Amino acid sequence: PTARFALTQPVALGGLGTTGQVAASVSGNLTLRGITRHVSFPVTISHSGTVVNVTGSIQVTFADYSIPNPSNSIAQTGNQGVLEFSLNFAKG
Repeated sequence: PTARFALTQPVALGGLGTTGQVAASVSGNLTLRGITRHVSFPVTISHSGTVVNVTGSIQVTFADYSIPNPSNSIAQTGNQGVLEFSLNFAKG
């Protein structure tokens, strides 16, 4: 399945400079399995040379996105999972 996140407001990068790291909060619309919900969560943004890296995670309640609980006879899960990400942006 495809997941999509679209920012709904810009992210302030005030103290990032050409090298460094800042913590920020992002808000946007997260779409999983065709269901879109507004979410906000913290990210860490770092800049080194020509690469900007954004990392973070968000807790997802399966029922909010009509995701079947992945429990089975081998492994049991709760009703939530964590979506983790690391994005690298390089000037081309």
